[in-house]
Amino acid sequence: MWPIARRVFLNFGSHCLLRTHRRQPSAQAIRHSSYYFLFDKVDTKKPMSTPMASPKKIEVEEVELDFVEEPLGLTANQGYGYFRVDFGETIGPDGRYEIKRKLGWGRNASIWLARDAHTSSSQLCTDGIMLELETLQRIASVPSDHPTHCVSLLDHFFHPSKDDDGASHLCLVTDIFGGTVASLMQNHTGRGLPVPLAKRILRHMLIGLAHAHGHGVVHTDLKFDNVMFDLGSISAQEIEIFLSKDPSRRHPPEASWPRGKIVEAAVSQPLPLPSLKEAFSRNFLITDFGSAQFVDQPVTNDITPYTLRAPETILQGAWDEKVDIWIFGCLIFESLTGCDLFTLESDECRPEEMHLYQMMVYTGERFTSDQLRESDLDVALSFFDPSTTFLRKLPKLYRQHIKDFIETCGTTTEQERLGAAALIERCFRLNPRQRPSAEDLLDDPWWSSE
Repeated sequence: MWPIARRVFLNFGSHCLLRTHRRQPSAQAIRHSSYYFLFDKVDTKKPMSTPMASPKKIEVEEVELDFVEEPLGLTANQGYGYFRVDFGETIGPDGRYEIKRKLGWGRNASIWLARDAHTSSSQLCTDGIMLELETLQRIASVPSDHPTHCVSLLDHFFHPSKDDDGASHLCLVTDIFGGTVASLMQNHTGRGLPVPLAKRILRHMLIGLAHAHGHGVVHTDLKFDNVMFDLGSISAQEIEIFLSKDPSRRHPPEASWPRGKIVEAAVSQPLPLPSLKEAFSRNFLITDFGSAQFVDQPVTNDITPYTLRAPETILQGAWDEKVDIWIFGCLIFESLTGCDLFTLESDECRPEEMHLYQMMVYTGERFTSDQLRESDLDVALSFFDPSTTFLRKLPKLYRQHIKDFIETCGTTTEQERLGAAALIERCFRLNPRQRPSAEDLLDDPWWSSE
């Protein structure tokens, strides 16, 4: 088995998105007329950071390197191996996909827009890992008569790395997306989204979760950076015009490793975001299954960004698809308020202790002895005594209703606040067995409330 540097995703349509990730690559693309999304991803066991990460300084063999974007030139064996490709370069079987633009990058992937020479359409390309390929293949294994609201894998292939490490990138091809919900929120709102738009996004996410869970796949890294929207009525010709007005660019040359190696990173140039009014007509899909796992074959317990972690994740007990339901509850709150519900910073205790304390405050529930026994006992007993009494002497436990936070952080009607809070509370059961399934949540009355 040859080394895998990073995964790459390609998307159909008139352009592709390439997202780079550390260590092991794969690719995914999105179809839109003649272009694709190409994602270049890296296999990392750490929770993923926000895409479009900040410039970073990295020390390699006592040499400090400054990178304006992803650290090109560092190899997969060093924990990086980001995808290196030129504009206009053709990759894939028979040179099928032409790289047109870099749309962004993150801790685990880079994203590129590519053109499909066979269909004159655009694709999205991403560099990823083998497990993601397997999960995408599984969720697409049974055709659906209805939109799944999960990213669809259109093609995949291996592309040799330009680094001298013998690695290859696994490229995944998908349809083109217009951007992430996170970028939409950051660009258009200082707080939460309009309630009707939040409902559309959340309901589409829930349909996607129900589809993935129905195929035994747990996402584990659900967040608005990993929820994207389609291009709506934008045509391939309009994409061509946009690219001609704002050509793809590269940063000035910069030093990499080993000494003397020079690299030129492509500038991240995402597609223009729609207005909030335009977003109401878009479809939203769950993407980036790079951290997904099969519910019956988990490979790591180190899952989920910290503020979104479910109780069983913190206590390191057995977990299943219900971790996604807890995360979904957090995202309902974030979509309406623009705020994180769980704030873990404290001078009085460890972040995990504050997190568990807030869980009990917001749910009004207490952990049971059965839950603690089903967790890693050493971990559980670092937070609770055998009688389930919380060890850390924090303010006396009380009940803080979530609807009060929604009223403070956002502007909605009383009916909407109560309905949203009730839905969040259904997701926020400390015992995962008591959380509803994604299918169950699709019948919640909040979706039909005015």
